[in-house]
Amino acid sequence: MKRVGISLIIFLILINFCMVEGKGKKIDKLKFPELRKIEKPEIERTITKNGIKIRLIRDDKFPVINFSALFRGGDVYSPGTKVGLAPLTAQLMRIGGAGSFSGEEIDLKLDSGGISISVVSGMDYFSVNLTSLKENFDEAISILADILMNPAFNKDKFKEIKGQMSSTISRRNDDPSSILRREFDKLIYGKNSPFSASMEYDYLDNIEISDVKAFYNAFFKPSRMLAGVTGPISKEKIKSVLEKYLGKWSGKPVSPRYPTVGKTKYSFKIGFAEKSNMNQSQISIGHLGVKENIDEKAKILIFNSIFSQGFNSRLMQRLRVKMGLTYGVGGGIISQYLYPGKVYFSTFTKSESTIDAVKAIFDEIDKIRKEKVTAQELEDAKDYFLNSYVFKFSSPEKILNTYLVREFFGLDAAKYDKLIDDIKKVTADDVYKVANKYLEPEKMMVLIVGSKKKIKGKLSDIGKVGDIDIAIKPPKMKEVIPEATPESLQKGKKIVFASLKKNYSGYRNIKSSKRSSDMNLVVQGRALSLSTETTMVYPDKVYNETNVMGMKIIRVVNGNKGILQQMGQKKIIAKEEIEKNKFGDIYDIFHSKGKYNFQFLGEKKIDNKMFDLIYVSDKNSNWTKFYINKKSGLIEIKEKIENIAGRKGIAKMISSDFKVFNGIAVPGKTKVFIKSDKLMDITLKDFKVNLKVDRSIFKIDK
Repeated sequence: MKRVGISLIIFLILINFCMVEGKGKKIDKLKFPELRKIEKPEIERTITKNGIKIRLIRDDKFPVINFSALFRGGDVYSPGTKVGLAPLTAQLMRIGGAGSFSGEEIDLKLDSGGISISVVSGMDYFSVNLTSLKENFDEAISILADILMNPAFNKDKFKEIKGQMSSTISRRNDDPSSILRREFDKLIYGKNSPFSASMEYDYLDNIEISDVKAFYNAFFKPSRMLAGVTGPISKEKIKSVLEKYLGKWSGKPVSPRYPTVGKTKYSFKIGFAEKSNMNQSQISIGHLGVKENIDEKAKILIFNSIFSQGFNSRLMQRLRVKMGLTYGVGGGIISQYLYPGKVYFSTFTKSESTIDAVKAIFDEIDKIRKEKVTAQELEDAKDYFLNSYVFKFSSPEKILNTYLVREFFGLDAAKYDKLIDDIKKVTADDVYKVANKYLEPEKMMVLIVGSKKKIKGKLSDIGKVGDIDIAIKPPKMKEVIPEATPESLQKGKKIVFASLKKNYSGYRNIKSSKRSSDMNLVVQGRALSLSTETTMVYPDKVYNETNVMGMKIIRVVNGNKGILQQMGQKKIIAKEEIEKNKFGDIYDIFHSKGKYNFQFLGEKKIDNKMFDLIYVSDKNSNWTKFYINKKSGLIEIKEKIENIAGRKGIAKMISSDFKVFNGIAVPGKTKVFIKSDKLMDITLKDFKVNLKVDRSIFKIDK
């Protein structure tokens, strides 16, 4: 008790000392000493005989060596019809094997030696990174040398990576913030610009392994390699190791022209990307920016801090603290080294307050261009930057990386070294000039991702609205479909409805059904076993339950609403997706008058069977192809665009072993292919018609 009492007395004395009714010093009046000058460690330099530039910061504290290298190249050099070539090249170099070793064998060697290696593609560079214990550095460089000099470009791994990238395309609209970033870049740089290019299925299909080899040969040469090393190793040792394993590497790189940024012009002020299942709006406002200018950098950094970055920024204080519209705000005047950056400000808010948030941002832009910032704002911004800037130099790796980037992009290192002094000199007048020089509200575009009908008020009060199409483009059909004629449409319709009458008439009056199946699915070369059960109450209720590896996936559709449940997470299914999934369904064909066109394409012989080919389409460019057996009238083969386990393409579904249930022919077995790859085997377990169904399974909570 005595010790507690003494501690309490000391605590009260300290409080009294600091804050007694103005007689003492307040905390915020305390004087702190000047920050110590950042001491830059020596960066040693050398070069190998074949032109590899080496930069070293020696650090003997830990027995770990960090090695990184930059090469000119990257996404902007991918041809417009082959967007994705750069990251595909980087990934295939890393996992596709090298020299006499497969990708799996290289992984085993890395794991056993405690070594990590990565190859990454950026906007305008390739980055290679390696971490190793000092004792394994020779082995690590020998493996890296194989990857850089002798990549195997394995065809199976090439397919695997393309499958993964295809899966990425299929999921790119799942995250509204990623939609905002992608589509805002297209608004700023232009939809066909290499600085905003989006990977599409067709672009991915266009990439051949020969393209990857050519891209690799264009950029990965020793004279283009700028290497940085930190750790307990000497300059002489690094040079000797690199010359030992990379000394025979030679070749002259190509020098493709760096793309330029063109002008963009729109007939609208506000771009709107519809996501009907959202209750919030994602918002970006801005225009094209400028390249990096070190002479203005300090002033821009302080402007950004005051206006849009950090909790005390003006936008955060206005939108979050005063108006309660959001949890976060970001953006600023963001420059790039080789191409113009963006001036932009982003936030998110509930749908109803979208217009209020947009107007508030424009209001704050107007204010900072008319009034100078206060002395307190200026002091706080400087303190924040000066106190946080030191963390950029908290380790040898961070220090070397900073200087490596500057050298790689040809920046004046001496000017960047005096950035702290420049920050201290920034005045309120400087911030005022920056706001008026770089912010041009009349040129600013607005992008909103959300549900238009949930927004309160009229967007047109801010400016003209234009719709932004975010639909993922399906792969193009390679086959050229001839123009339909009245005769081909009439014949196609006659063949289809003769088939329906003969083999699928039970769909006319069906009330409900339950189908259970077993599936074998191939995902990236790995076979998975699934079981699935689908219960339907016609015309528009679906309950599907899929079990895979002990995990349950549930998909529920009720009218134009739907939800997907997986691993405790729920995702709303968009109305557009629900409607698209109905297309080509035999029940829907029976009951949708005038929705479908049936075009007869001709006859085709397959496995000694003759088929009528029917091209089924609608006014929204949805399509499928039926191969109808001329003898049996069964639809034995279908072709349509499918997205199966991340593989999107024209799928061919070949059905056999048909069984009849209440006038409905159901295939006992179905094989699914995309191109020549078999992705799925489906075996029917049971099919029941017009059973009693508990309709509560279709309930979707708000």
